[in-house]
Amino acid sequence: MESAHRSPSVLPQREKIFRAMFEGSQESILVTNQNGMIVMVNPACERLFGYDSDEMVGQAVELLIPQRLRHQHQAHRQHYYDKPHARGMGRDMDLSARRKDGSEFYIEAGLNYVHLEGTMYVIAFIIDVTERKRTTDALRESRAQLKRNAEELEQRVEHRTAELARTNAELRETQALYHAMVQNFPDGIISVIDAAYRLVLLDGKALQELKLDRTALLHRPLLQDLPDDIRATVQLFLEKAFRGESATMEVEVQSKSFILNAAPLPSDDGPIRQVLVVGENITELKHAEEEMRNALKKERELNELKTRFVSMASHEFRTPLSTILSSTSLVRKYQDSTAENKAERISKHLDRIKSSVNDLVGVLDDFLSIGKLDEGKIHVQPALLDLQDLAQITAEEMQSVAKVGQVIRVEADDPRLTETMLDRKLIKAIFTNLLSNAIKYSAEGQRITLSLTPTPDAQVELRVQDQGIGIPEKEQKYLFNRFFRAGNATNIQGTGLGLHIVKRYVELQHGTIALESRANEGTTFIVRLPMELTPDEYETE
Repeated sequence: MESAHRSPSVLPQREKIFRAMFEGSQESILVTNQNGMIVMVNPACERLFGYDSDEMVGQAVELLIPQRLRHQHQAHRQHYYDKPHARGMGRDMDLSARRKDGSEFYIEAGLNYVHLEGTMYVIAFIIDVTERKRTTDALRESRAQLKRNAEELEQRVEHRTAELARTNAELRETQALYHAMVQNFPDGIISVIDAAYRLVLLDGKALQELKLDRTALLHRPLLQDLPDDIRATVQLFLEKAFRGESATMEVEVQSKSFILNAAPLPSDDGPIRQVLVVGENITELKHAEEEMRNALKKERELNELKTRFVSMASHEFRTPLSTILSSTSLVRKYQDSTAENKAERISKHLDRIKSSVNDLVGVLDDFLSIGKLDEGKIHVQPALLDLQDLAQITAEEMQSVAKVGQVIRVEADDPRLTETMLDRKLIKAIFTNLLSNAIKYSAEGQRITLSLTPTPDAQVELRVQDQGIGIPEKEQKYLFNRFFRAGNATNIQGTGLGLHIVKRYVELQHGTIALESRANEGTTFIVRLPMELTPDEYETE
């Protein structure tokens, strides 16, 4: 029915854009209506669950939930529909899902909602977190095993000490203890320390790895050989063991991590004269923990970006989509009308549809540029470039979309600017984005200046100056971050990606970008680029 009201040239373009974005996403996207029925899935979602689109559309979303959890999920779903809200990922909510073949796996889902023509639709972005959960569980089990090992060690030491107490030969006692500990901890360090903090027993595979001379260390005061920064800590650690308590600490030795467990060795006459210290090499575990932390950090950052994207997309897409929907309905109404200005009205709304589609294309272009930059698919291609001419051409193009009374003035008059060696496409994008921002955030009748000036150090300085709303000083340091919008610009349409893209394009050409701005007085962006880039340095990129 909708196709009957589309502009022949504009509406199909919109459909292609949305279809490409929806079907090309590597993340699973699922849309349900307010009754919990699946109305749309993308190919990534089909691959994730093993169903074809036709098998899912029209079915309750509980089709994708294990049978034992469906009733519970229905209650959660109804609660969400009663109080809909944007819910991002990264909340440690691992959900169980079910594939067509019956296999279960863990997912994480970000939710948002939108109302169209009186009906609420819920959009779910779904990722498979099975591997992450498996890794987290393995790390948790590894830590538990380490604790069990330490407890087992204490029990073994107590048992061995009780046996050794029945003998009167100190040499046999220490030798038996030595052999028992070595057999249980061949990859670490095992030692016995007396009350004077001297090593009376020392062995373990780690001695070879650390290139330590066992003979040279035996019977020497341990504390005097330690660095100042850990001597006091080790002394407190040993004092605790000599008081009859178990003690644990971590140390770094030659870039390797060890966990030390100390246990007192009771004697027949009461006072503790020796303690057992076992050091276990946990370097690999620490590396695994660091990798896990980094992975979780990256995942949180990605989830934050996805959440901000969902929020931004919901805002930036709703206005043009609503405009397209209302204009489409009005075009249909005017088609059946006999009014004299029928053609004029239809043309007006077709222009609105075209403008809205162009807005959507701009948003998608920003996301495509970000994707290509992140994937390393944007390559600098320096070529001979008349920078003055390109600046004038771009200014004339942007003048056509400027507000009433706005004038874009180009200040560039130096022969050196006509023979630069830069990437025309990237420079054009920088010009266009900075001028577009100047137009967007300036009022009618205000002047915008684009100036180009060669510098003594073989660079060109590009300035775009406006008299617009400016940027609050405390927010300027965040201006080039993805999705950032200044507090005084929230009511002006924008994705928060343009300046981030400009900065990346400038840096690709070994340049810098800065700004000078005062709230309500205007903003000047200053870009400095080399006059000549060498094509050879980009051939291998």
